[in-house]
Amino acid sequence: MYIRTAQAADAPAMGRVMVETYLRAHRGQVPDEAWRIRQAEWTPEASATGWARSIRAIAEDSQAHECIYIAVEDATQPEQIIGIVMGGPSGVAGYEGVGDIYALYVDFAHHGRGIGRKLIQAAAKQLRARSMTSLIIRSLPVNEPANRFYESLGGQLVGECAAEDSGYPITQRIYHWPDSALLGDIGHDSTI
Repeated sequence: MYIRTAQAADAPAMGRVMVETYLRAHRGQVPDEAWRIRQAEWTPEASATGWARSIRAIAEDSQAHECIYIAVEDATQPEQIIGIVMGGPSGVAGYEGVGDIYALYVDFAHHGRGIGRKLIQAAAKQLRARSMTSLIIRSLPVNEPANRFYESLGGQLVGECAAEDSGYPITQRIYHWPDSALLGDIGHDSTI
């Protein structure tokens, strides 16, 4: 497996991974109406457009604080993306200036192989290099697999915050790592 910085050419495969894993993971976890809107309107192509825009914005801003990494199964087949992470500065009240994992998705066929942990480590390392030494990630209270995963990495449940999905209110748990270096390091753009 190989972790590397996302490139514009990765956007189509990222869109596929994001939409497939979101719809599978969150069915029954977000309001049914929100899930149906996502299913009907949020295509892999629409997601790819968003990823391409984000990748381009980061590449064009030498002071960008956000980062996007992908996991690929085989470095010789870069289109075979199996995981995505995006992080940057938090906008959550009380956690301003803290690193925040905005998105973490791993193809279901590759769960249990440490890919999510390695993606979080790569993003946390980059965020620390940008002076964000602590980290948060948010999760739905009913997403028990994700919650157990974050707790297994040492994330401390510190509260909840209100959010929305497709215009519908949701609640998110906030997991916090006061020192993201405790997650361990993995160099980005590296084989693991």
